[in-house]
Amino acid sequence: DTAMNSSGNFGIGIDVVTEATAQIVTSFIARNHEAGLVSAAEADLQIEQSVIANTVPSNAGYGHGVTVDAAKLEIDESTVVGNVDVGISVDDAPGAITATNTVFRAQVPNSDHAKGVGVSASNGGIATLTGVALVGNSEEGAFADGAGSTITMNASIARDGVMLPGNSAGNGAVAQNGGKLVLQGSALIANHESGLLLIDAETTALVTQTIVARQLPSAGTQFGRGIVLQNGPALTLNQSVVANNTDIGISTTGAGTTLTVDQSIVRDTASQISDGTHGRALNIVEQSKATVLNSELYDSAEVAAFVSGSSARLSITSSVIAHTQLDKKTMSAGRGFAAQNSGIGAISGSVVTDNFQAGISSAGTGATLTVDSSLVDKTNLI
Repeated sequence: DTAMNSSGNFGIGIDVVTEATAQIVTSFIARNHEAGLVSAAEADLQIEQSVIANTVPSNAGYGHGVTVDAAKLEIDESTVVGNVDVGISVDDAPGAITATNTVFRAQVPNSDHAKGVGVSASNGGIATLTGVALVGNSEEGAFADGAGSTITMNASIARDGVMLPGNSAGNGAVAQNGGKLVLQGSALIANHESGLLLIDAETTALVTQTIVARQLPSAGTQFGRGIVLQNGPALTLNQSVVANNTDIGISTTGAGTTLTVDQSIVRDTASQISDGTHGRALNIVEQSKATVLNSELYDSAEVAAFVSGSSARLSITSSVIAHTQLDKKTMSAGRGFAAQNSGIGAISGSVVTDNFQAGISSAGTGATLTVDSSLVDKTNLI
């Protein structure tokens, strides 16, 4: 309940600055203004077995659980809940946070009706999360923004993302403007719009042994995609599962956008609820490029692997495409692989089986398809 000053600012619970050191143990820090705790100017803050809750906005418009600015934070076995704008924000190199066995839950949007993020890294800040649960936060669970900003999730989960007012967003993990995400042995479950969203050139993600599943539609019952890449980012997906999402399992668009999938499964993508269309495992369009190796695409709808437009490229090697179901709207298609309208497709050393209408198709001006050393069989009649 720390009060703001006469100008309506501050009201911080605990302020640690200018190379100072502080340790907070088994404490309850609640209902302060602007930030429950601040670690700034190369300070070093440690928090253990504590609760940081319900920070109230000052005139700045936010009420962070913890603000870390060019300083360090270690937080262990704690709960960060019900704060405004961000649970923990790390900004400016060499700002770094290490969170272990901690829950970030139910952060809420700021006065601009944006954010409500669990953990945010920007302007070169670094966050390392191990055994962390990001649950029911708004707009996104984890957010990396800007060159040098990195969030690493080890054995962690981001789930149940909450949409903003107006019924948009609610993503699991997002990186933009050159930010980086590293997910190892983690899960993005039951978020809205997309589980993983990467935007802009120089933005990257490395995802290994991770599950991206059961994302939910946003406003107008649209989307609910597993992974979305747009306008130039790069993703490497290894030994992972993208399952039971809606509309599209993995979507890429835009020049410079690059996807590499290896030893992974994309399965059971459902058609879009709003109109019954899609249900694709892969949707590679408009100059983006994707390479799929040693992977499986099955139980999609309409088309499992789709490449279209402006020299988009999709190469699939040593993989299986199987059991594509009919388009739910028209009760047609059900194809394994489709290249159309200047899309460039290649299949090598793969199996395309038990699909409908056509195992592999190429249609439209400029579409190109190469098939090498592959098996295409058991294509079903509609």
